[in-house]
Amino acid sequence: GNTTAGTGDTTAGTGDTTAGTGDTTAGTGDTTAGTGDTTAGTGDTTAGTGDTTAGTGETTAGTGDTTAGTGDTTAGTGDTTPGTGDTTAGTGDTTAGTGDTTAGTGDTTAGTGDTTAGTGDTTAGTGDTTAGTEDTTAGTGDTTADTDDTTASETQQTTVSTQQTTTVSSATSTTQPNSSQSSTKNNNGNMINKSITVVMVWFSFLAYFFFSF
Repeated sequence: GNTTAGTGDTTAGTGDTTAGTGDTTAGTGDTTAGTGDTTAGTGDTTAGTGDTTAGTGETTAGTGDTTAGTGDTTAGTGDTTPGTGDTTAGTGDTTAGTGDTTAGTGDTTAGTGDTTAGTGDTTAGTGDTTAGTEDTTAGTGDTTADTDDTTASETQQTTVSTQQTTTVSSATSTTQPNSSQSSTKNNNGNMINKSITVVMVWFSFLAYFFFSF
């Protein structure tokens, strides 16, 4: 019946206003559970920090508890399993609580009926308003489909493909003759003409010389 439980007591007194610091078991009906208690008291307003199991019906679940209390308003941070019916699921929980308003970040499975699915969940919750990002399977009936989901969630999804039109203009290539090549060809023609003239003159001279004698 003490108002305050003694420091270091093995068991906190029944009906104490404040549970003792470091007690093994928190007292029944205490207003505040002891810090570091192994088990939080039944009906405590606030669960002890670092307790192994959060108390039943507590307003706030203890930070770092292994199991969050049933009916807690806020699930403990880092709990293995968030409490059933919690308003907010714990951050980093393995499984999100059933009926939570917001699923925990990084949960393996999003809670059923959650308003928002957890980010990075393996499976999106059924009936979530917004599906989780990068979920392996999209939730049934989600308003927004998951990003990078293997399976799309929406029924009667409309996909509009915009056909791209590519116009290829045919190029016209014009090759101009090289002026030096043209000059070379003209020079070659002149040389051939001169050679023919010289040969004809030479044969004419030989014919004249031969017939003269």
